[in-house]
Amino acid sequence: VSNLSVGSHNLVVDYNGDDDFNFVAASSTFVTSQASPTVSVTVSSGVYSGLPASAISTVTGVLAGVDDSPAESLEGITPTLTYYYGSLPVGTPLVEAPYQAGTYTVVASYAGSGNYLNADSEPQTFEITKATPILALTTGDGTANGTPFDATVEAAGVVVDYDDLLYWELEGVTPTLTYFDATNTPLSGAPADPGTYTVVANFAGSVNYESTSSGPVTFTINAVVNEFVSIVPSSQSTNEDFPLVFSSSNSNAISVAVPPGEGVGDIIVQVTITATNGTLTLNGTSGLGFSFSDSEGVGAGTGTADIAMTLRGSVNDINVALAGLVFTPTAEFHGNAVVQIITNDLFMSGWTGALIDTKDVAITVNSVNDAPLGADITITIAQDSVYIFQYGGLWIRGFGRSAGQFFRRSDYHLSTHGRHTAPQR
Repeated sequence: VSNLSVGSHNLVVDYNGDDDFNFVAASSTFVTSQASPTVSVTVSSGVYSGLPASAISTVTGVLAGVDDSPAESLEGITPTLTYYYGSLPVGTPLVEAPYQAGTYTVVASYAGSGNYLNADSEPQTFEITKATPILALTTGDGTANGTPFDATVEAAGVVVDYDDLLYWELEGVTPTLTYFDATNTPLSGAPADPGTYTVVANFAGSVNYESTSSGPVTFTINAVVNEFVSIVPSSQSTNEDFPLVFSSSNSNAISVAVPPGEGVGDIIVQVTITATNGTLTLNGTSGLGFSFSDSEGVGAGTGTADIAMTLRGSVNDINVALAGLVFTPTAEFHGNAVVQIITNDLFMSGWTGALIDTKDVAITVNSVNDAPLGADITITIAQDSVYIFQYGGLWIRGFGRSAGQFFRRSDYHLSTHGRHTAPQR
């Protein structure tokens, strides 16, 4: 007898008899019980994607060729899945399949049918690991301006149309930035001073995203450049007692550079010009000021025959005055001289304070063998008297000699009667 339903059954056996035996009958009662199905569940660990875990259950009966192969259901009953947080099926079951990162356990349960008992699968533990977020770090080079050079960082997740766009935070966690100087020493914050730096973005981790760091990004903060610099020629030379003119026509002009930009030439700057072994005279003083006193300087000179002058004016006016600057060597001097020009931008180039540019022009004053000079004098003395010539009286001077140096004895003579005794050399 096959395919008996579950329940109590009565089996009757009878013998109809024959020539030798009489009719006889016998009966027996037996019970067919529900069979136990085999329930199983499979689930794989994976990385957080925002999608719920996908476990698959099967149930297998006992009837060969009928229901003894794993199937989604048995006698119309499909096993249900119950999830627990942790590695054991204990505690309060989850209300739905988990999707957040963590460790979970799932059990498939068959509720029973007409011929099969209720049954549970063996628990299966699985893990949803944290995903790696995307960090976008942005910085750039620039010129120091007194404020920190802050980099920016944004984070994005992996769930499409939910957190896959870059944003300043991810699951409530804001990425942080760590700055390093050129020696790889961590800084307390974003740098402001000129130099080369490295910044790294750090994500501390969240419910579904692991902690991670970006690759290092290097950037440079450039020093403020004084744009109002002096333009000077190379070394110059002139002859003794001969003025040296600095001009474009002589291909040795001195000027202050005018940075690009509208109205820059009208910006006021300060210039100090000094000379050694000579004096300086400007090509005019229109628009220039020599009378001022503050933390950046004190006006000096007049612009004419000055050893040193400190003046202020627009870049354009100063350049007009410098076009034709005259250096006059000290009388009778020959040797080395220097003209120095110091330009002070009076805070116009940046936030760090006034920027100073200093340039020197070396000048060689050549010696010149000038013709001797002398002076006649007339003296009156009594007959037979003696007259002694004093220094500064009758004199002859050669420019190749020191002032007042006497010449050879033969260089002297008297134009009238008398005799003289020459000084000893």
